[in-house]
Amino acid sequence: MRVLRIDSSEQTETGQSRRLPNLILDRLYTLGKSPDVTVRDLDKRLPQLERAWIKADTTTTDDRTDDQRKT
Repeated sequence: MRVLRIDSSEQTETGQSRRLPNLILDRLYTLGKSPDVTVRDLDKRLPQLERAWIKADTTTTDDRTDDQRKT
């Protein structure tokens, strides 16, 4: 079983989007399940996309410069 857990509240201790998944996962564990849980925490800052990355991403692989291949 795979579970994608998305925490979206900045209230890391009291946010419902954090508490509810804990209850669900606890229940699954109680039932003897061992889900493969992937967590995405929207409170964690994502790296900013840079112009160089966007340019490399929109350039075909064969047309990329050596610098773009590292991006």
